[in-house]
Amino acid sequence: MGRNTNKAICVIAVAAVMFPNAASAKDARPGDYEATVVSVGKCAFTENDGASDEGQKRILGAIAAAAISQGVNLIGKALGEAAKAKTWTVTAARNIEPSETTFPQCIQVVRGRMWAEAPATERTSSWTDGLEVSRNALVANGTYPAATPDFFFEGEIIGSKDKTSLAVRPTVSYLGIPIGERALRPGKARSIALFVAITAPGSQPSLDTAPAASLNLGRHEPGVIVRYPSRTSTNSSPRESAWFTLAKTQAAKPLTVSVLTTETQSESGFLSFIATVLSDEKVKTEVTTQLQQALIPATAASAAAADDVKLAGLRTAAETAFATALAKVQSCMAGPALITQAGADAKGALRTYVAADQALAVGDKARSGALNLDLVERIDLTRPATIAGSCRAINDQYLVKP
Repeated sequence: MGRNTNKAICVIAVAAVMFPNAASAKDARPGDYEATVVSVGKCAFTENDGASDEGQKRILGAIAAAAISQGVNLIGKALGEAAKAKTWTVTAARNIEPSETTFPQCIQVVRGRMWAEAPATERTSSWTDGLEVSRNALVANGTYPAATPDFFFEGEIIGSKDKTSLAVRPTVSYLGIPIGERALRPGKARSIALFVAITAPGSQPSLDTAPAASLNLGRHEPGVIVRYPSRTSTNSSPRESAWFTLAKTQAAKPLTVSVLTTETQSESGFLSFIATVLSDEKVKTEVTTQLQQALIPATAASAAAADDVKLAGLRTAAETAFATALAKVQSCMAGPALITQAGADAKGALRTYVAADQALAVGDKARSGALNLDLVERIDLTRPATIAGSCRAINDQYLVKP
């Protein structure tokens, strides 16, 4: 028996140990449905620094230090270029609710057959005792693979030493079956990249300003488990993402983690795809700006000052709009002779205030978030007898605190 045959047998054996039901016949395809699933939480196959007290301190310190959330989000650009580069894509997302004292340790992406609910004992009998913790971690994160995944990735969320920034470090990935194939090019090896974005409720995954991470995972041969270099005290991992920030005002709120996975068959096509994504002028400007802010203290201080000026302007605009709206609403609720005009003035001022209030980030100290445009429309100008009462209701319920 040759060395290549031995290697293939070893790979199959390792895959069978790492994943539930790995020894199942491929055509059996157990499970309830086919999907790509993102899970965020405990690490399944990584002895992760983020699980330690020091790891959590770095992550939470970076969140506490960030005045704004910032990253270079390439999801939108990558989606646009994928078709041109003959690149297959799949997307998935997961909602998370972190707290002020803990933040998720790892991000996992699993593509393949899934159970709809936590697997019963008999469904996971192929897991060895040594990997029981790994299985439990995936289940705790709400991910229930029914067999060897078609694709698996795990990356740890790490904080910088100075506790100012975050990054994602890939630790392990595995390609079993590619997303797609072409009739004239039957090869199954793929070059893989992941694009991650963290967004607040109501935001698009492609939002340019979202905290984001891009990872070039390199070439994958089917059935081969890829493990990535660990970060050391002196060197970063060559495959980890660029630094990004996540503001404390957002980190303790509901968030959505979206992941775009891309697979390219041709190595030259993959290099072209990545180069095109990174060559976008807006992306280059963002990358250059972030590098300057990371490496040049004066630039970082200037950027922070500019952010403070911008935030001060937004808060002032919101507070000024609030004062104007309050005056107009209280004038309206007094029931003047020209009540319809008073109602129209109140509605106009309220709309301006709602727009200024919503321009502030969720969680900002000056943001109310209580009033919205639908509530403003309760002031019905076609019913003069109700206008003063509607203005009073908005004043009492949404503007003036008891």
